[in-house]
Amino acid sequence: HHHRSLPEIRTLIDGSALSAAGKARAKAMFQRLAEAEARIHQMPVEQVHLHEVGELDSIIDIVGAVFALEWFAADRVIVSPMNVGGGMVRSAHGVFPVPAPATLRVLGQAPVYSSGLPFELLTPTGALVLTEYATGYGPVPAMMVERIGYGAGDRDLPETPNVLRVLVGTMADLAPAMRVAVVACEIDDMNPQIFGALMDRLYAGGALEVYY
Repeated sequence: HHHRSLPEIRTLIDGSALSAAGKARAKAMFQRLAEAEARIHQMPVEQVHLHEVGELDSIIDIVGAVFALEWFAADRVIVSPMNVGGGMVRSAHGVFPVPAPATLRVLGQAPVYSSGLPFELLTPTGALVLTEYATGYGPVPAMMVERIGYGAGDRDLPETPNVLRVLVGTMADLAPAMRVAVVACEIDDMNPQIFGALMDRLYAGGALEVYY
């Protein structure tokens, strides 16, 4: 496999059929990845060679994701906590514990967990795409599902399907929950005629109900 440098990858992206905004997004994503590798290896970004992620299939993964997300034009992208897997993984730099150093760098403070399976379940490429587009993390939001997509990996995992699921839909129009505070007090030795004016002032200030 040919391991490409950041300038080589930029040249490939500039020659693609992505929109101008898509090209800028894809190059910014590879810049993030190169900066993560540069911090790990303590070397200038322009000298970093992206090994596994610099191979053609990984470049297509990232550029394809940019094209797909641009086509969806989603207002919000919610990502569930990511299962990183476990065990060890072999790379061009040797054997590393899962998640790999580049994956951890790219993840930042995104929520992750391990189900205990001794496999790498989140690669640097996957971490890059998910964290780039996530506008939030958590469970499936209240929504009306319109389309469902599945992407399956080649490896058959025990006890769990090796798939990524995407739900596309419209946020459900649910009335927001309301918290109401009740304020009570005792007023002593006040002219009763002022209570009417006080009630008007409280309603004008946003009170839902006033009684005395």
